[in-house]
Amino acid sequence: MSGRYAMALVFMLQVTGAAAQTPGAVFLEQWDADGDGRVTLEEARSRRVDLFDAFDSDGDGALGPQELADMGAMRAAMQEANRAATGRPFRAGASGAAGTGGPVRLDRDGDGRVSRDEFVGSTGSWFAWRDRDGDGALTSADFGRGRR
Repeated sequence: MSGRYAMALVFMLQVTGAAAQTPGAVFLEQWDADGDGRVTLEEARSRRVDLFDAFDSDGDGALGPQELADMGAMRAAMQEANRAATGRPFRAGASGAAGTGGPVRLDRDGDGRVSRDEFVGSTGSWFAWRDRDGDGALTSADFGRGRR
């Protein structure tokens, strides 16, 4: 495990016991930069830039096979942390855990690598899919049962 991957894992697994009691609390704890209980599109975009930078271990501006594997390992660890904290798995649907998205979906040009533009550029569509009530912010209401 690279040092950057370890930093990203610690960064993404900061969870408090109190926050883990409501749907989406683990996500909100990690992605709500200003602590207002809402994740805006800009906060999501900023977090995805942070994720990309953390996993682009060679600094070449693209996530290659090993970097994508490292991101997948982080996703699995996040799912396990959510299960341990809430008693239920993290359900992110087709877009991938916590907004990382799957490598195939994100690799729009099919070159086997995910560029920064591909990764960060997909934030809007992921955000719109997750924003179940269409209010322009992700809150606990956008998670849990009844999610489309």
